[in-house]
Amino acid sequence: MEEADEFIKEACGHLECSFAYNDEIEFSTPQIFEFLVRCFWKIDAKSKTVIPSYVYPNVITARLHLGNTISTYLQKFHIRGDTALHTVLYGNINNLRSAFIELIRKLPVDSSDGASQDQGQQFLGAVFDNLESQPEWVPAYCRGLNETQKWILPNNEPELLPLFKSQKYPADPRKWISQYINSSGADHIPTSKPSKPALPPKPVFGGEQIQQDSIEGQTSLSEETDENAHLQSIFDQKLDEYKELQRKRFNVEDGIRSLQKKLSDIDPELIEAIDNPDVYVETLVEKILKLNKQVEDDTELLENRNQEAAKKKLARAAELKIMGVHSEELKRVAEMQSALEGIDERIEDNIAMAEKLKERVARIDENAWRKIYDFEKRSKDLDEMVRKQEDEMFKMQEERATLRKQEERDNETVNRAFAIIYNILLQHCDHYRGRLAMESFTRIHLYSMEILEMLRNNGAIKQIVLLLQSEIDIEEQKQYQKQFELLTQDFQEMSNLNEELFSQIRLQNPDFKMPLAE
Repeated sequence: MEEADEFIKEACGHLECSFAYNDEIEFSTPQIFEFLVRCFWKIDAKSKTVIPSYVYPNVITARLHLGNTISTYLQKFHIRGDTALHTVLYGNINNLRSAFIELIRKLPVDSSDGASQDQGQQFLGAVFDNLESQPEWVPAYCRGLNETQKWILPNNEPELLPLFKSQKYPADPRKWISQYINSSGADHIPTSKPSKPALPPKPVFGGEQIQQDSIEGQTSLSEETDENAHLQSIFDQKLDEYKELQRKRFNVEDGIRSLQKKLSDIDPELIEAIDNPDVYVETLVEKILKLNKQVEDDTELLENRNQEAAKKKLARAAELKIMGVHSEELKRVAEMQSALEGIDERIEDNIAMAEKLKERVARIDENAWRKIYDFEKRSKDLDEMVRKQEDEMFKMQEERATLRKQEERDNETVNRAFAIIYNILLQHCDHYRGRLAMESFTRIHLYSMEILEMLRNNGAIKQIVLLLQSEIDIEEQKQYQKQFELLTQDFQEMSNLNEELFSQIRLQNPDFKMPLAE
C-alpha cells in the first residue's frame, strides 16, 4: 500500500499537481479531482475542451456535472472497479487507488519516462545542449584560415614545432602554412635562421694605461664606499629618530583619546563649572532659592488643606452625634450600597447576554433544530453502542480469565500424568522395550508441548485479528460518517437551490404548482 501511494505521489509530481510538493498528501476530494483531470489531459488532449479546469467547484450543480464527466471518462478509458458518480464525489484514496494506478499506466510513454528521469541526467543533457550551441574552438594561428583570410607572420620568432621528419621542410609548420597560402612554394623556404648581427671590435689599451686606470678606479671605489657607509649611518640614525618620534606621537594620540573618553563621561555642567566657577555658583544659589520658595509654598498649602480636612471631620462628627448613628454602621451601609451597585451591573450584563442569546436563537431555523435533534439522537445511540461494547469486553475478559484458569488446571493435570508415566518407564529403561517406550513417551511429550504452544499462538493471533477488524470497522464508520456529512451538505445545498428556483418561478407565475408524481 505504501509503495502504491509513493508511486501515485511521484506521478502527481510529474503531472505538476498543485499539491505534489506538500509534506503530507491527504488526497481530499479537490486533490482527487485535480489528479484525475490532469491524467485525462495527458491521455486525451481533446478532453481539455470538455474539462477546461481542474478546480473543485463550490456550486453543487457544477460539482455534480464535473463528477459525472469524470466518471464517464473513467468508463471510456476502461478503468476497472467502482467508478460511479458517488465514488468520485465521496470516495477516498482507498476506493480509487486501483483506478489511479491504471490511469498512470495509461499515460503516454514520454511522460512516464520523464517522471523517472534523474535530475543528474537532466543536468547533463542541459550541459551538452549548451556546449553544442557554442562555436567550436579554433587555435589562434588557424583563425585566419577559418576566416578565409591571409595570415601574416608576426615579427617575433614562433616556437619550433617540427611537423615533418625530413630536413627540407621548415621546422615551424605555421611558417610553412603561411608560405603555402601565399603561393611562395616549398622550395624557396629558407632552411636556416637569420644570422645574428656582428659585435663591435674590442678596444685595445696599453699596459701602463690599464694599470693606472685600475688604480684610479680602486681609489674612487674606496672613496665611494666610505661615503656610502657614512650616508648609511646617517640614514640609520635619522630612521631611529623618526621611529622614536613616531612612537611618541602614537603615545600622545592614545593619551588624547583617553582624555576625550574621560571628558565624554563627565557631565558638561561640571566642565562648565570648572571653566567659570563664579557663574556656576551664582546659578546654583538661584536654583536653591527657587527650590526653598517652592517647598515653603507647598508646605503652606498642605497645612491649609489639613486644617480644612480637620474642620470638615469635626463638623461631620458633630452631625453624626446629632443624628445618633455610629461610624461603623455607616461603613456597612456604604459597603452594602457598593455591593448592590455591583449586583445591578451584573444583572444588566446578564440581561444584555440574554438579549444576544434570544437574537441568536431567533436566527436558528427549524433545520438547525432538526440537526441538533439528530445529533443528540446519534450521540445517544453512540453512547448506547459504547456501553454495549464495554459490556461485551467485560464478558470477554471474564471468559478469557476462566479459560486461562482452566488451561492452567489442564496443564497441571497433564504434567502430573506425564510425571507418573515417566517415573514408571524410568524403572524399565534397562529392557529394550522399556527404552522404546521411553523414546515414544518423550516424543509424545514434545508433541503435546508444541500443540499447546500452537494453541496459545493461535489464540493470540485471533485476538490480534479481532482488534484489527475492530479498527477497520471504526475506520469504515469514520469514512461512512464523513461521506454521510458530505451527502447531507450537498442535499442541503440542493434543497436551498430548489427553494430559490421555486421562489423565482413563483415570482413570475404565482399559480405555479409542482406536478404530482404518479
